[in-house]
Amino acid sequence: MVWWFKLVMRIAFWTVVVLVISAIWQRGVERTVGDLVGWGQELSEVWWREYRRWEGYQNQGRRNQGPVLGRTSARAGWR
Repeated sequence: MVWWFKLVMRIAFWTVVVLVISAIWQRGVERTVGDLVGWGQELSEVWWREYRRWEGYQNQGRRNQGPVLGRTSARAGWR
């Protein structure tokens, strides 16, 4: 079983290597690097946007955890 898994992983790795080399061969180094930089920037923007969104949810939850009329929230009870 392990032998087959290693074989599949090697085939997948070398397939990716061949695809990258063929993309660079067809498009050129500058265009390929430009595309990768553009994709990286887009990925970074999406990641930061999601990070700020979930950080806002977390901060909103902290504001709502205070005692209300002498009682604590259910969330604070299990901690």
